[in-house]
This record gives sequence, C-alpha cells and structure tokens, in this order.
Amino acid sequence: MHKSSSQVRTLVFVVALTLLASCTSVRNDTTEVDLLRKAASAALDRGELGIALSNLREALVLSPNDIEALRLVSRFHGTVGDESGQRQAAERIIALAPEDSESLETLGLLSLREGRLQEAVEYLQRTVEIAPESWRAWNGLGIIADIERQFSEAEHFFQYALAILPGHPKLVANLGWSRVLAGDYVAAELLLLESLETMPDAAVTRSNLAFCIALQGRYEQAMEIYRSLYGDSVASNNIGYAAMVRNDSAGARQYLEKAMQLEPSFYDKAADNLNRLNARIE
Repeated sequence: MHKSSSQVRTLVFVVALTLLASCTSVRNDTTEVDLLRKAASAALDRGELGIALSNLREALVLSPNDIEALRLVSRFHGTVGDESGQRQAAERIIALAPEDSESLETLGLLSLREGRLQEAVEYLQRTVEIAPESWRAWNGLGIIADIERQFSEAEHFFQYALAILPGHPKLVANLGWSRVLAGDYVAAELLLLESLETMPDAAVTRSNLAFCIALQGRYEQAMEIYRSLYGDSVASNNIGYAAMVRNDSAGARQYLEKAMQLEPSFYDKAADNLNRLNARIE
C-alpha cells in the first residue's frame, strides 16, 4: 500500500515516541487512551492508516508506556511492511514487559526473516515457554531446525504447531517440505498433496510437490506440474537437478541439456548444473 508523505512523517513521529517515551513527562488519561486505542484498531481493520496513526500518536502522547497502544504500533508497521519499525515497537514492549509472548514471537519471526537464526531461536524458545499455544513460534522453530538440518527436531516442532492448529495447510506444507529435506519422499508427497487440497493455488507447495515427485524418478509427472508454474526451461533444469540428487546421471544430462537447448542465450543455471554433473562423473 502506498503511503503519503504526511503518513510517513507521522509514522516517524510514532516510532520516535516509542523510543523516547521514558524521557517524556505527560498526563495519563486511561479512558481517553482506551478510546484512542479502539479507534486506531478499528481504523487498522479498515485499512485507514492515516486515521490509525493519528489516534496512536495521541494515545502515546497521553500514555507513552501503554503496551496495548505500542502493540498497535507494531501491528501498523507489520501491515505496511516496515520491519524496522515493527522491531522497535516490539523491543519497547519487551523493555516494559519482558514476558510479553506476542512481542517475543514478533522479534523471533523478524530475526528469522533477517537470517539471525540464533537470536530467532532464543526469542521463539522463550515464546513457547511462556505461551506453548503459539503455533507461529513452533513453526518458526521448525523452519530453523530444517535450515540447520535437524530434521527430526523440525518434524516435532511442526507437529506441535499442528496439534494447536490441526490441518493448517501452510503447516502441513512446511512439514511436507521438511520430509523432502529429510529424504522421506513418500511421506512428503502425501503431506504436500494434503496441503494442496485446502490451498490448491499455493505455487510454492506445488513446486515442492513437483520436486518431491522428481526425486522419486517420476520425471514426466513432475514436468506436468512444473509446466503449470514455469516455462519448460526452468522445469527441465529443476528435474535435471532432482535427477542429479538421485545419482541418475543419464536423466540429469537429458533434462539439463534440454533446458539449455530451450534457452541457450541466458539459462546459465542449467549449464552450471551440467558442469557439476560432468565433474562428478569424471
């Protein structure tokens, strides 16, 4: 969503308030702050960012340490994709309430997106200790475990999340991809298919399913799925790579060469994979 220059200036002002609140001397009017928070929340629900910001600014002037208002500031930043502002608001809340599970979860997921894995683990583990019902935190821990190739732990984390939110298609898909990484392709395929029953248009899940099928040697079936997502050159390269993982040199060569024939002018990835294949054979 595009923000006007006035909204940006107000946004900066709100962030500044969250950082400088402890140095500000203001009056505290609980009733008025509560009304302003409610108005800001309703405006965020409607997507009326300017109104939301105006109400949050007034609420924080009246009560700089109001955690619920700061929560709405964090929500606003998340809505507009301002991760820096979202982090600042969540950190301000943690400074006031160190056991606030919602803000710990926010900081953990932001750290994960930024690639700060150890920091993410610390925040997310604290989250589930305080709020074991936090499925997002369990999911985040599962993703980190997969990145660190701790696939058994990842499966447990995703199962914890699914126990809280049974059948959630994104969680099922994440568990399915985790099983792909672990080499359990039969279980992975079933999970990815289950996820697609609920979210058939999920492109990443469909792509992961195609790769899973290719890893089982069913190349033409995988090609049909890939074709619904990408061009033939990308599909051929992906299947060629899956064949390499399977140590199927003939299949890998067939699909990688096909990818290069389809787009010889710029499809460097297929050429790189083919060179890796030749080096392996030699």
